[in-house]
Amino acid sequence: MSILKGFAEITSLIDNDSETVSIIGELSANSKTFVRDYTTYTHTSYPDVLYLNMQALDDELVETEVSSGQSQAMLEVITWIHGKARTGDIGPSSISFRTLFTTEFGGRYTLLSSGDHVLDGTFWYPGSISFCISGNESIDNWTIWFSDNVFSSEFDVSILLVVPPIDNVDLFFNTATTVEAAVNAVSREDIMEKVYIKRDKYPYTVLRMIPFNWTDPNNATTTVETYWTIVIYGAAGNNVDSIKAAIVEYLTGISSHTSEEWSEIFPDIFKSTEVILTPSFFIQGVEDQQFSTGMYSGISSFKDSLELAKLTSKGTNYNDTHIADKLTNIPSLYRGVSITLVPGPDNRDGYQNFRDIYWDYLNVTTSSIDFSKMREMTRNFIVVLTDMLEKAEELTPSTVVPPGYNRVERDGIWYLTKSMDDLLILVVTKYSVLLAAESLSLPTDQTTVIE
Repeated sequence: MSILKGFAEITSLIDNDSETVSIIGELSANSKTFVRDYTTYTHTSYPDVLYLNMQALDDELVETEVSSGQSQAMLEVITWIHGKARTGDIGPSSISFRTLFTTEFGGRYTLLSSGDHVLDGTFWYPGSISFCISGNESIDNWTIWFSDNVFSSEFDVSILLVVPPIDNVDLFFNTATTVEAAVNAVSREDIMEKVYIKRDKYPYTVLRMIPFNWTDPNNATTTVETYWTIVIYGAAGNNVDSIKAAIVEYLTGISSHTSEEWSEIFPDIFKSTEVILTPSFFIQGVEDQQFSTGMYSGISSFKDSLELAKLTSKGTNYNDTHIADKLTNIPSLYRGVSITLVPGPDNRDGYQNFRDIYWDYLNVTTSSIDFSKMREMTRNFIVVLTDMLEKAEELTPSTVVPPGYNRVERDGIWYLTKSMDDLLILVVTKYSVLLAAESLSLPTDQTTVIE
């Protein structure tokens, strides 16, 4: 398995004006900060193009080097696309592009996906493509971006470096007076000096300073405001969910205290008000037809739903008793798929059950007169949920994360996530649903065919 993500720079298209970035073939200075370092690949056989590799992972999802064969494949495909674009063979249609790609590379490379096409003057280019060596469709994913605008919105890799309010974080396990004195002893200048040390020679994308309250474990009404500084590489990391996850990883990695102990003094960081949604992607009611998309079964067995939720609901304090007690099944608008929901064990008051949050949930389309009968909060949830279900169908550990969302892995289960109304929504991907259903010997094929 290999995952490659990089950008296609085309030297003849690069704008020499430092204030201007070409629509195609030039990566902006800001986008280059999305990783701390990248590698540029060239070859004499492809003189006008460069491949800027931003990430390379092996079959263990560990960073690795790009092989000469891989870099030459990237440069070959970049050169071919650039040539076809300039001769007008590529138009606005990604479907036509797929045919063109298959005709040229069939048997050698397989096109896995092709993004919306971008117009550069009178020439069309795919904003991005993903492909692999033919025969490796289930194990490799190599993505190339041609447009900086598309890259900046789609590149899902990020690195977050944490600068804590105090160096010795174990001092937080003290009285409020001691904690407040330790925090106040650190100046903004001290913090910025540590930022520069963390940054080293690599310009960051964003610098964030976010307050989180320290809470006295013996008296929850006693708090101390603390500021956490985050050096962020990559626009995908500039969100509260990623920042909290980075702080949790940092603290549990350097401290002798457990995450449970930390959650008592920093509940806003360690405890998430969330809901895990497991769609019944494992079985269809009607299979795909030649001119119509199939539908999932809206009928779900409570026994199957419960067993599946036990495998897919992962996180702190999720256990079989909690899952069985809080599990709820709801219908959805997306292709008829039913959903099993499990609220988080550490949810704040008012978020202990799905009914507590969205008691007016109705399974009606946005065009229905009944849609307006729901609160705005619930209507927004339905719109977001429908979009998340569609995207969770396609998301895997190696595909590009859709803009506005995050991909999270917990104990081998992959989720598409988004926060709204102070609630973290985690939708289990079809990739993980099918693996879980297979381990339970649940049916995973189509069961009904319309003749």
